[in-house]
Amino acid sequence: MKNMKPINVFISYSWDGEDHRAWVQKLANDLDQFQELHVTFDMFDLDNFSDKNLFMERSVKDADIIVVVTTEIYRQKADNRTGGVGIETYLTAIRHWEESEGGGPSKILVASREKYSTPFYLKGKFRIDFHDDDLYQKSLSFLLKSLTKTSKAARPEKNKSIEQGSQNYTFTRAEDILKLNYSKRTAIIDSAAGTDYSVGNRIKFELWEAKNPFSSYFLILYPNITIGQTIGRFCEIVKEKNIKIKELVLLRPSKGDESLVQRTIQKNSLDIRVAELTYSEFVWEYCIDESLRTSSLVRANKFYTDQTILHMKDASGEVAKSDSAITYLVDKLSSESVSSGQLVIATGGMGKSTLCHEVAIALNKKLDGGSSVILIKAESLRNNLSTELLSNIEIKSVYDLYELYTQIGKMEAVYDRNQFELCLLCGRIIIVIDGLDEFVSILQERFDLSAFLTSIHESHQQMGRSQVLLTSRNMAFIESIALDEVGIHCHELLGFDESSREKYIRKRFGRYHKAEEVAEMFDKYIQQMEKFGDKHKRIVPFFIDIISTIFEEQLENSEKVSFEIASEDKDYACNSTLTDLMIFSVLRREKTRHDIELETKEFIDLFSELAVEYGESMPVEKLREKLMIYFDDSADTLFSKVVVNPLLVQDGDILRFRYHFLNDYFKSLYVIAGILRASFSKDMIQCLASSKSADHQSVSEVVNYFCRRMNEFHSSAKEMIRLARSVLARKEVEPKEIESIKKAIGSLLSLYAKSGQFSRKDLSRKIRDIYQLAPDLETTGKLESLFIYGDFPSLDFSNMQVWNSGFFSYENFLTSKFTDSKFYYSEFSSTGGTYASESFDPKMFDSTCKLGDLNETVAYITGSAKSNKALCESELKRFLRSFYKGSSFVDQKMIYMTFSDRVEKLGKRNFNLLLKYGLLEVLVEKNVDKFYVITSGYQDSVFRFLTDNFADGKIRSLIDYIKS
Repeated sequence: MKNMKPINVFISYSWDGEDHRAWVQKLANDLDQFQELHVTFDMFDLDNFSDKNLFMERSVKDADIIVVVTTEIYRQKADNRTGGVGIETYLTAIRHWEESEGGGPSKILVASREKYSTPFYLKGKFRIDFHDDDLYQKSLSFLLKSLTKTSKAARPEKNKSIEQGSQNYTFTRAEDILKLNYSKRTAIIDSAAGTDYSVGNRIKFELWEAKNPFSSYFLILYPNITIGQTIGRFCEIVKEKNIKIKELVLLRPSKGDESLVQRTIQKNSLDIRVAELTYSEFVWEYCIDESLRTSSLVRANKFYTDQTILHMKDASGEVAKSDSAITYLVDKLSSESVSSGQLVIATGGMGKSTLCHEVAIALNKKLDGGSSVILIKAESLRNNLSTELLSNIEIKSVYDLYELYTQIGKMEAVYDRNQFELCLLCGRIIIVIDGLDEFVSILQERFDLSAFLTSIHESHQQMGRSQVLLTSRNMAFIESIALDEVGIHCHELLGFDESSREKYIRKRFGRYHKAEEVAEMFDKYIQQMEKFGDKHKRIVPFFIDIISTIFEEQLENSEKVSFEIASEDKDYACNSTLTDLMIFSVLRREKTRHDIELETKEFIDLFSELAVEYGESMPVEKLREKLMIYFDDSADTLFSKVVVNPLLVQDGDILRFRYHFLNDYFKSLYVIAGILRASFSKDMIQCLASSKSADHQSVSEVVNYFCRRMNEFHSSAKEMIRLARSVLARKEVEPKEIESIKKAIGSLLSLYAKSGQFSRKDLSRKIRDIYQLAPDLETTGKLESLFIYGDFPSLDFSNMQVWNSGFFSYENFLTSKFTDSKFYYSEFSSTGGTYASESFDPKMFDSTCKLGDLNETVAYITGSAKSNKALCESELKRFLRSFYKGSSFVDQKMIYMTFSDRVEKLGKRNFNLLLKYGLLEVLVEKNVDKFYVITSGYQDSVFRFLTDNFADGKIRSLIDYIKS
């Protein structure tokens, strides 16, 4: 596409106000970044010296496509022909009707910002709706498809037959079926010999002899064949080769007319006893051990909150939905489908994990032993993560993930790869994977997402029966992969809107006396939460469920119904978000109802410590031990009351938080409280050291809290770093503890930087002060024990001696400032790269440093200083040849210039610098393009430089300029 003329797109709109102009400019920016498009837009192309009427006339006339951004104000001006919109409408309407003569399409697209805003003359056009800003990217994607004429759906391949009634799948696993039971086997008639698609034939089969130790014969039929022709051909070859077969196992993709096979064999004068089975029946009933055919037990949730599921489509059509996520998914996963998998997207607390549980339970009931359901949860990996476990892990297929799941669960009965893949493609096992994004996040480069999704698609392509259910918090981690190409159908859980919430309440409380009155009373409390919902008044199902549980208990115990959401008397630090308010209300109610002698803060501290020490599940006795430590004589009484808290679930000897996100939530409160106390205890160190990423709930909650309290954070961070450095200075500290302290320091600094959102200079000054150095960047200082991990902003290390520090996966290190910097006894890992700041000096690293991949950067920069001049000369010649063709200079448009991606000042974005320097000038402006030439003062110098490789004073100065 780089050598093709871009599509010229003119954007017509009305100046409704600053917000609307900003929105249209964003649209123009988003379109113009594509090489295939050139956007003509008044903010790009008009200034105070321009003739705006001429601009409108030429824009409408010369545009390949006109995008009309419509609003109610635009429609009124267009229909009344007023203002600039009226002029553009007059011109555009002429073009519209000229192009529409004879039924042809006009090159005008309507991008509708408001409903009912299309001008009269464009009423017959399809529009692209940009009504909902949340769906902007989807609408933009469809607009791009329309501009490039790729919006029409591709016509499907002719892969079905009315006679056969099924899709053509590519089955390749015939021999693998026999491998399950027979190590000694021979293809008497292989696939090549058994295939005949000539002259209208549809014949494909294989004949195998297996010995165990007596001979058995297997006739394997392929999908999409004509049975009569195929069996007839089989009989011919058997007679030709005089193959003696008394008993034959016939394997076929699906059930068929058994009498037809037997009649055809008898018609060909063969006496063969036939046992006919589908691939699926043979594999499941005769090749898989009974212990593998039983689904593992899945814990049910008594009050699962079923909800509407939205089926994602592009912006060209309405979004379809199903009222019941369970009913829809169970139906999809238990029947043959064109899609190879279902991906459910939902934010935390929306019920994805519970949905997976309920789908697994419902599938087991529906399939009744005919298939097995395997539920694989990311939390199992999180809770059992270890270096030893990860040492040999590489996930490229569904089986790889299943194998990891069996290792974590220490399972005895395990499918081997061939068994698993055959059962999956036959639809005999259904895989439910909860938290695909978490698996990818935890395993990083060990999880090949593209290969994994491809394995799902390839399994489905065998017979169209394999099904996998996936869940994820977001789509960001998967956007680089075209899900439609791997057959994954996407859905979204959005929570309860007013309608679905009312339906749920009436369903749940319908069994009570005066159900209507009860439902109305409950609905009154739910309405109090609407101010905490989103703009569509959707509420996270978790909150509905937790209120329902409390409300239901009060009804069953004949208590007075009372539920309040209040935060005035909270005695612990939190963000006061909806989550905080809900949990506070639950804990306050428990205190009153059970007469618990614990303040809310003590509840929070208890749950926070349990979350930090034990994660999402803990032995029940650990709760008792914790209460004994803090409350001694009253511990037993407290235990009996705390263990039934609605936020906890007891499962035998194990205690869990009822909802998945509560673990991270209580960890965040622990970190907030710890920072406020300037604590650097072992548990605080471990909690900080285990913090992973900024979008992790426990991290984002802390950042949200301290972004408004940076003075408190700064004072605490200063004290915590002092404590950390004093521990590191001790000689008796174990290496494992040292590593945790380093990570804790890195996490603390990362939280500080994210909370403050400082500029580089300000952050650098703050860091210096935290490490008890003079904040002035011009003052020389010695900094020790600075540890930075991952996505941390670049810093100003000027006038700094950095000792005994570490920088790990710190990509912004190279872009930091290093004037008069020096590093000693410091370690660098995964911080290298090609592009470093101008102040980066290889000499600043003392020989005591461990540079890791920075060695390559140092070598590159050292070498590039020598080769930079030669590179600049070479790239300059490439650029100048754009203006010298044959034996003379030519004028040139920017699109045909050879810009450099290796020398910054010869890059396209710095083109104006060459104009200011005087090397180029505008020759003439034609339509939407400008033509440029080498200025007359440089032409002789350029000529000698290109033809004789002679650089005179002007060229040498030019090279020095672009090199600087």
